[in-house]
Amino acid sequence: MHFSLKFLKELPLYEEVQPYKLYGFDDVSEEDQTNCVFEIVQEVQVYDVRGAVVDPSIDREGFEFVISPTNCALSAEVFEGDDTRTNGVVDSYIRETMDLVKTKLDAESVVAIDWRFRRSANATAEKLDVGDIRKQAIAVATTAHCDFSYLGGFERIKMHLAEDEMAAIERGELKAMIVNVWRPLKTVRSAPLIMADRRTVSKKDLIEADQVMVDKVTRTAYVYHRPDQRWYWLKNQRADEIIMFPTWKAETNIEHAAAFLYQSDSSESPRESVEVRMIVLSRA
Repeated sequence: MHFSLKFLKELPLYEEVQPYKLYGFDDVSEEDQTNCVFEIVQEVQVYDVRGAVVDPSIDREGFEFVISPTNCALSAEVFEGDDTRTNGVVDSYIRETMDLVKTKLDAESVVAIDWRFRRSANATAEKLDVGDIRKQAIAVATTAHCDFSYLGGFERIKMHLAEDEMAAIERGELKAMIVNVWRPLKTVRSAPLIMADRRTVSKKDLIEADQVMVDKVTRTAYVYHRPDQRWYWLKNQRADEIIMFPTWKAETNIEHAAAFLYQSDSSESPRESVEVRMIVLSRA
């Protein structure tokens, strides 16, 4: 199938100035909120994994589709509202997801660092209340990206790991990666998650960008389009079909996986999904 997809436009500007986007700075004019210029690339070939010979794996393409029903009663209401932290379902789902990742990746330990509930309706606004993103459905991402640049991944794990764990990583005794588990709450009819075969996205295709918030700066990476990149999706992905993918690995000197969400113009029901991000530690 072919989709029209959004990539960062390759400009001489980025040879001199790093791309950036501001979040939460309402007093800054719209034209100063970002220096990023994106382009829509028409008719990008995206391969449907369902029923195909290809069975992507984390070690090869950089992601896997896994059949994994949840024991938690997930719904949009669970993730929205003032009782998000007290209803127990969110905590149970995070623990369940951590156990799944620990078993699947034969990890020594797993640390959950973030979760997000997203809805594709009105996603083009991409505006969120950065004060508390845990009480709202936030918009889907619409551009090709990596969650963390190489430096950004190191900065993030330092926020959560103990000094002895960081020292073990630096000595090569522990391997660290950041893993995302993405689950739709219902069968996806619009705005599916599309994944790149990491082997077809070179370091030259990626450019680090600053995400500037009121209290911190994080580093992501955007993607330049190349015709030899290879993209995948799972048509009509069900709630029991998750995508597990590393977004960053300490031992590789590149951003590990490129992924993005395609914002469909379909009038069908909006896509609702939850993602859990975890630091995964294993013995070298």
